[in-house]
Amino acid sequence: MATELELSAYHEAAHAFMAIMFSQKVPKMSINENSAKTSIYYGDANKFLPYVFEYIAYKNQKIGIPKLNGTFLDVLIMIMVAGNIGESHYSNPESTVVEFSDSGEAVDDIQRIKNIFEYAKDYNIAHKYQDINGYTHMVFHALVRSDIWSKVEKLAKTLIEKKYLDEQEIQQIIG
Repeated sequence: MATELELSAYHEAAHAFMAIMFSQKVPKMSINENSAKTSIYYGDANKFLPYVFEYIAYKNQKIGIPKLNGTFLDVLIMIMVAGNIGESHYSNPESTVVEFSDSGEAVDDIQRIKNIFEYAKDYNIAHKYQDINGYTHMVFHALVRSDIWSKVEKLAKTLIEKKYLDEQEIQQIIG
């Protein structure tokens, strides 16, 4: 049975891998017995997640379509969904059904995705963001390919072993 530390490592490794696949910077990853964290830099928004949308709400302003557009939202959603898929696939590699975890990271990711769906309404692009299933399906089939999953797995195992990875180490592992 998977430990919480292993689940967190696979969750964060999947986030990081998907972010890098979308040309986003992953400056660091860390894990300990109590928490796991991945910093992902989204150049388009000039902020770190998970604070992009909280920042928008705080400032009570709209960032125009050119800066925060549908493509960017697609990327955010797919990166967030990846963490849950990493956990699910590690826990049950034979399953083709993604079971969403009730861990803190997974619950936070799902809430952020719901926030994206809500914010999308403000940008008149809500028609595209109806539910999470399509994104889950796409990301699942991308991540579980053996050549991809082996990189996610190597990243997770190295994170458990070292507890901290910087951008260069993450890039070396993913290749």
